[in-house]
Amino acid sequence: MAKAMVTISAKVEEELKKKLQAHGVSISEVVRKALQDELKKIEEEELKRSLAEASVVLKSVKPERIVEVIRKSREERTW
Repeated sequence: MAKAMVTISAKVEEELKKKLQAHGVSISEVVRKALQDELKKIEEEELKRSLAEASVVLKSVKPERIVEVIRKSREERTW
């Protein structure tokens, strides 16, 4: 199933547009790729922040507590 597409617009210098078209550049493909790359960068930064926050929390948990929780979880499993 095809994803729904929307139209966006941006103003660029006329000379830039003409030069890109003269070189056969698909402006919409370039813009689409740039937006995808920017979103990926933003999401990666968000993930890094979340991992850093989780790391702080996890470092405060004593190893003995982790072992205890894992053992309890294993004991509660029903096969």
